Amino acid sequence: MSGLRTPRADRPAAVRPEVYDAAWVEEMGGGGSNRAFRESAGRVLRPRLARALALADLRPGLTVLDIGCGRGEVVFRACSAGASVAVGVDYAAASLGSARDNLQALAGADGSAGPWGLAGADAKRLPFRDEAFDRVFLLDVVEHLHEWELQEVWSEVRRVLRHDGFALVHTLPNRWAMDYGYRLARLAVPSLPASPPDKRDLFHVNEQSPPSLARSLARGGFASRIWLEDLTLPQARFLAVHRLEGAPELSALYRRLLDPRWGALYRLACRLPTRLFLVTDLFALAWRPDGRPRLPAALPANGAERLACILGRLAA
Repeated sequence: MSGLRTPRADRPAAVRPEVYDAAWVEEMGGGGSNRAFRESAGRVLRPRLARALALADLRPGLTVLDIGCGRGEVVFRACSAGASVAVGVDYAAASLGSARDNLQALAGADGSAGPWGLAGADAKRLPFRDEAFDRVFLLDVVEHLHEWELQEVWSEVRRVLRHDGFALVHTLPNRWAMDYGYRLARLAVPSLPASPPDKRDLFHVNEQSPPSLARSLARGGFASRIWLEDLTLPQARFLAVHRLEGAPELSALYRRLLDPRWGALYRLACRLPTRLFLVTDLFALAWRPDGRPRLPAALPANGAERLACILGRLAA
């Protein structure tokens, strides 16, 4: 793993890779989700990851890079989809170890998956040639990087992305949902902690709202499409169906959302502009302004998000 660059005095230091230890990696997406992934031969994926992979339109022959590869699920599924090359990058040793174990057990089991690789590297200095990849994933990475780091990462993503390719970004939580929507959630579930249990003081150093992510991508030299998509309810169902452990602080909220009456009310609110303050999953597709990527045909409506981004730019 390459060393972390020492920031200037006016820049906050990067989160150390040791924060992301083996226990943290194993608990991502719910305790037991990695076991479910392995035991299902890679078929069982947590909803947020499954949705990101569906949006990426993976096809045979593509070259795929997963920045912050975690346990290697994206790399495995890209190989299974026929990618000519699928590479995962992470700067945490625990993540690379977990990804290697999964890929050797699954992708290497019968040799049917395409070529894959893992690299220990700082995403601000990717060890790849220019325009090497058709797809670049950044799933649950943005919130872990200070803005000065994120701008350097965008520069690298733009460098390694082909002109007709695109990057797929997911970040959690939507900052507005934590600042405003969480108060409404506590009215429905008073047992929730007084403050959101997202450990932001430890490693969530740059949580995003729709306009802040739009500004960041624009500064990074990207055209983008940004939207919110409710995956909290699917996550609650996923944990229940597979009998997995979610965050203890959120278990009461998940139970409430699985109640048909509350679930219907929540789904309705997530289809209205109120989703800006209720939905925690924030997605973006990003591409070079001079590029011509083949974007997914069916993307969610994002009228409220577009208006929020416009107003956010004016306010900035």
